[in-house]
Formats: sequence, structure tokens, C-alpha cells
Amino acid sequence: MAASAARGDTVRVQKVQELLKELRDDADSFRQKAAARALGELDAAEAAPGLLKALRGDAEQGMRYNAAEALGKLGAAEAAPGLLRMLEEDVDPEFRRTAAKVLDRFDPKDLALQLVRTVRNRDMSIPWRETAASELARLVTKDAAVALALADEHADALHDAAQEEEVGKVFRDSCAKAVGKIDAAHAQAADDAARHGTATQHRASTSGS
Repeated sequence: MAASAARGDTVRVQKVQELLKELRDDADSFRQKAAARALGELDAAEAAPGLLKALRGDAEQGMRYNAAEALGKLGAAEAAPGLLRMLEEDVDPEFRRTAAKVLDRFDPKDLALQLVRTVRNRDMSIPWRETAASELARLVTKDAAVALALADEHADALHDAAQEEEVGKVFRDSCAKAVGKIDAAHAQAADDAARHGTATQHRASTSGS
């Protein structure tokens, strides 16, 4: 049974590699579109980098749509920074709408963690990092549970990123806003826990008297 499962995994890996090759190299746009769709249906998380490359502006339109949809099915939050930039800059309004729908499918907490990684990654361009910082600030403002899912170390990383000399005001302001929301969410949670503990102690002392 284990051997059968191993063979199945091997076949799947081979299929994913074949589809990625078609997506990257095939001159037939129909086959490229089909490959992008199939990668999403295979739930092949390892295909996310290849699918993200397929979103480039000079690629065939149908392939870009299918690649974006596949990334949404995979829940590949690592694709979020690229999708966010395309949402802002892409000349195709239909593709911008597709990118927005795909972003909505990602788990907000996973998305927030990926955005923190992008913000702190100095190997990425400033515009990409700035977009990630702005979206992160929006996410944690919209949902305190997302802010609470981020730890002190994430807030510290955002604070440090905002101190970099090469970043601009929008980047700094977005980082500061996100840090404020993270700190506020944790302070509120600590306050709620303290009040709950006090109430529990009161009930226990009352029932014992």
C-alpha cells in the first residue's frame, strides 16, 4: 500500500513538472491555458512560482486568467505581492478584476504573514514592498483577528523596515499604521483575558462562600 502511494506521488510530481514545462515553453497558447487550469485542479502548491511568472503582462490573456485562477485555487498567498502590483498597474481591466477576486480567496491571516515577509525583504523592489505594506495596513485595520494573528516579532520587523533610509513616506506610514493595529489588538486581547480572569475568580469566591 505504501509502495502504491509512493508511485502515485511520483506520477503526480512528474505530471506537475510536465504541465509547468508546457506553461513555460509551449508555443501553443491553448495548451498553455490548459496547463495553467490543470495545475490549479491538481492542487499543486509547488506550481505557484511558475504560475506567478505566467501572469506577466506580455503573456497571452487567457493564460494569465487561468494562471490567476489556479493561484486562487491553490490559496498561494506567496503570489499576493505580484497580484497586488498587477491590480494597481495592469492595463487590462478584466485582469485587474480577476486579480481582485483571487486575492479575496486567500486566507487573510496567511496573506498578512506573506505581506510581512514582502515588506521586510530588502531584495524586493521598493514599489512591491510599499504595495505590500499598504495592503497589510488595510487588512489589519479591517479585521482585528488578522492583527492578533501577527506576533510581536512581526511588528518589530515592520518597525525596523520603516527605518530604512531608501523607503518613502507611504511605506513608513503604512508600516506604522500596521504596527499600531497589531499592538492595539494584542493589548485588547490581554485586557480581555485579564477581565475574564477577574470574573472567573469572582465567581469562584462567590460560589465558595
